Amino acid sequence: MAEIENWSRLEPAALWQAWREPFVSDTSAIAHAIWATNKLIKELPRKHHWQIHNEFYSIKDYFIESQQHHLVEGRIARIETGRCGICNGDGAEWEGGPSCGVCNGSGEAASSTLYQHDFVIDGQRYSFHSYYPPQQLSDEPGENLQRYGKPLTSEERQALRLPRKGLLKLLRHVAMDQWSFVSDNGVLYSPKGYVTHQQELKEISFQQAIETEYERQESGHVACQKSRTRLAFLEAKRVRLQQALKRQQPGSARRKKTEDDLRKAESRIAEIQHQLRSIEANQARRAAKKNGNEGH
Repeated sequence: MAEIENWSRLEPAALWQAWREPFVSDTSAIAHAIWATNKLIKELPRKHHWQIHNEFYSIKDYFIESQQHHLVEGRIARIETGRCGICNGDGAEWEGGPSCGVCNGSGEAASSTLYQHDFVIDGQRYSFHSYYPPQQLSDEPGENLQRYGKPLTSEERQALRLPRKGLLKLLRHVAMDQWSFVSDNGVLYSPKGYVTHQQELKEISFQQAIETEYERQESGHVACQKSRTRLAFLEAKRVRLQQALKRQQPGSARRKKTEDDLRKAESRIAEIQHQLRSIEANQARRAAKKNGNEGH
C-alpha cells in the first residue's frame, strides 16, 4: 500500500480520513496506527524525547482501557522492582543508621506489574503491553522480554502508509476529537490525566500562595525592624539636639543650625511613626483574614 501523498501538508482531520479509508472500522484503523507507532517510537531515545513518549503511551493506555470488550486474553508479563530512591537500595537511611522508612529496609521500590493484552479487532489480532490491568487475567504468564514491540520488518515498514511523525499526528487528532483529550501548553492529557493535572496545579498554586504570604510577612517584619531601628536612632538624635539647644546662645548661627536639624529630625520621626502604624495595620488585617476574623 502506497504512502499517503503529501501527508505532512494535510490537516489532522484530513490525514485521519485518508488513513481510515481502507480499514473496516475506526477501531481497527486506530489499533493499527498504535501497533505501528509502538514499534517506531522505540527508535526515539526516551531521554531526549520523553514528552513524545509520554504523549503516545497515554494514548495507547487509553485505547487499551477502552477496548477491553475486544480482549481475548490478558496475562502478567512481569513484575518489576527497582532500587528505592530514598536509600538508593541500601535499606538504611544512612550507613549504620535505622531502616529506610520508605522501603522498610528492603532497598527496593514499590513493585509494578506489566500486563499483556491480546485483542482481536475486525479479525486481526493485536498484542499490547501496559501497566493497566486487563479485565480478565489468564493463569498462563505472558512473554517476559527485556524489550517489547519488535522492530518492523522491511516488508512491514514498506507497507506502512505513514512515518512516525504522521502516525503521531493522526493519533493526537483522534485522541482530541474522539476521546476528549486536552492540549494544555503543548502537552496532551487524557480526560483523567487532565483532572489530575488541574489538581496538581491547584496544589502548586496553593503552596505558592502560602510561600508568597510568608515572604510578605517576612518582608513586613524586616521593614518594621528597620523602621524601628531608624526611629530609635532619630529619637536619640532629637534628645541630643534638644540638649544642645539649652547650651547654645539664642540667635546664634549655631543655634539656628541646631533648630533646623531638630525640625528635620522631628519631621522624619513623624513619617516613620506613620509608616510603622501602616505596616502594623496591614499585618493585623492579614492575620485577621487568615484566621477568618476579618470584620468581626
